[in-house]
Amino acid sequence: MGRAILSRHAGRQILRRLSRSDKKIPMNRSLPFYIQQFHPFHDQAPCPGDLAVDMIHIWWALLDLPDVCTTSFSAMLNTEEKTRTYRMSGVHRQRFIAARGILRMLLGHYLEQRPETVPCGRDASGKPRLTDTAGPPKIHFSLSHCRHMGLFGFCPNRVIGVDIEQIRPISNMDAIAQRLFSAPERTALREAGSSCRPALFFQLWTMKEAWAKATGEGLRGFKGIEIPGDHAAGDKGEWTYCTDRMRKSWLLRPVETLSGYAAAVAVAADPRPAEQIPATYPS
Repeated sequence: MGRAILSRHAGRQILRRLSRSDKKIPMNRSLPFYIQQFHPFHDQAPCPGDLAVDMIHIWWALLDLPDVCTTSFSAMLNTEEKTRTYRMSGVHRQRFIAARGILRMLLGHYLEQRPETVPCGRDASGKPRLTDTAGPPKIHFSLSHCRHMGLFGFCPNRVIGVDIEQIRPISNMDAIAQRLFSAPERTALREAGSSCRPALFFQLWTMKEAWAKATGEGLRGFKGIEIPGDHAAGDKGEWTYCTDRMRKSWLLRPVETLSGYAAAVAVAADPRPAEQIPATYPS
């Protein structure tokens, strides 16, 4: 781990007030998959080398942290990240800084670097990436945050995307579904009971958004992949195999975090670099 910002005693005192500790839980299907809560400034982070080929690590974290944590995270950010914070204020700024700081801490663990030295940047689509290599990335990663929750995904050799949303009623759910969901997805949503519709809507949304983040498509690409409604509402231990409009293959699954949130991860089914994967496959 990079240099500790807080003393071990102070870090543990903060963590006792903030949240409980979770054990790492393996959930194997077609790819090894681990999900764990991350506690900033605590010595329970992954050891370098833990992230093996084809392994998926998902971390979730609380972003409403004490001011001392925000100050420490701010010192880790690069010029571009700090410039973005200047356009924010209040809790939105604090949560953005926390999410970026936690991302840097986790990348620092995996890359065996100090968090502030991790070369984070963005590609042409705005997707976060490492900027210090002209070849294949040393690690693929994705982050998402909603209100006080952050979600972070890592894989050494597969493109990855994650998304998290708070489950809540929204008045224009049908209009959004009409614009961004496929016909079968809208049917699954329409047939769901009224009490289940918000949860199904946001589970479909996060699975599609995770794919969109993995590809860099954004909202414009939401109809480019179709999630079977029964898979979105089903067993969170299962991967769903999907093919997008370019006939590229993806593995998607819901992710369990805190109650009241929907979350998902998408990874490329083909581990080759994106530029080596053909846009179409033979029948």
